[in-house]
Amino acid sequence: MKYYYYVKDEQRFGPFTLEEIKAQKIKKSTLIWADGMENWETSETIEELKDFLVSEPPPIPKKIQPEIKKEKKINPKYDLTYRKETKASFVGWLLLIIPVAIRFAIIQSGENFDSEDRATFLVFYFIMTIIVIVKVSRIAFRQNRDTFLWGFLAFFFPIPTLIIIGYLRKLRFKIDMVFENDMPFLLKKARKYYYYDMYNECIEVLNKANNLHPQNYSLIELRGCAYYQIGDFENSKNDFKTIINAEDKFTSIAELYLGNIAFKEHDREKAIQHWLRAKEKNNQAAINNLKKYHDYTHRYFLSKKEVKEKLGKSIGFAQARYLGNLFQTEDRAELQNTFVEIHEHKNGLSVALRKKYIAIAFYEIKSCIYRDDKSQFELCLSDNNSLVFDARSTTPFDINTLKEICQHITNNLHKI
Repeated sequence: MKYYYYVKDEQRFGPFTLEEIKAQKIKKSTLIWADGMENWETSETIEELKDFLVSEPPPIPKKIQPEIKKEKKINPKYDLTYRKETKASFVGWLLLIIPVAIRFAIIQSGENFDSEDRATFLVFYFIMTIIVIVKVSRIAFRQNRDTFLWGFLAFFFPIPTLIIIGYLRKLRFKIDMVFENDMPFLLKKARKYYYYDMYNECIEVLNKANNLHPQNYSLIELRGCAYYQIGDFENSKNDFKTIINAEDKFTSIAELYLGNIAFKEHDREKAIQHWLRAKEKNNQAAINNLKKYHDYTHRYFLSKKEVKEKLGKSIGFAQARYLGNLFQTEDRAELQNTFVEIHEHKNGLSVALRKKYIAIAFYEIKSCIYRDDKSQFELCLSDNNSLVFDARSTTPFDINTLKEICQHITNNLHKI
């Protein structure tokens, strides 16, 4: 299958199938790259996309062209992609207002603020200060500010510090010259950025560290994980392929992530092969993935625990009358025309019977059909089995829910 990538606002997006890229409202001037192309090209030069491009209007004529204000110069000191953490400021204002309101209420009631009340207030203030110090320090770290300085300020002035830091912008990341050649420091810094989901900063630090020690597998592994988190699967694959033949602990992680990437690129068979090799190294995450996408393949009759392992938690259900025909011959007469519960899950759907459960994953479904004229819901499975349900004897709520479940299944089939 051919996959496409495109560039928007200097960022790369993809991979997309042909049908998915058509839905992205691509302009004629958008840069596109696909398998087999040497360089990026504008979308209007790619034959299969020409009929789906969004036209761009011509320039405004000079006579009616409105005055355009000069754009403000972008301050390179700040990272403009960062959203200010104003929720922290809001919490700070609440912490400022609530004690004042309580104090005012006590005065209005004519009661005295005795020693017991003061002790309670001091305990509350101490606990609040500790929480605020931790919160401020974490925000300061995300903003690339001095965590010790802001933690120190939060100790003496907790509420004002919390209010102020929530309104501040993020400083652009810079590696201190003093530590730029300190490998242990850089790796520790990168791990901390990864822990706080600051993946771009993590990658920048690891690139610097990689220049010092190109064959350090620990940093290559961490960089591959960071690339994976931001959706840069190509660079992530390159890093994991570099360490795949290293020690067992690196091989295990590499096989796991290469499997995850293959699955996100809709190649389930290739993903399973990687996960099976990771399983040989006792990788628990790979074992869990295999339970969802391999071990239970075409195993429909499962226990409640196994249903959860295969499909995840239930997110909705509806009732319908079972018509046929997945069940064994001896069960068919007993279960024919009985009401069952159809549960929707993240990775498929299950059917709750009297004493058993049927679990069907999305990758086991070939097609899903809802017939409005008969109010019938039919699943055609990849092994040529099928299930048919009749919703005519149920409530309007159940009928609408079944339609939603059918649409949810249809939307997920192309992702497998």
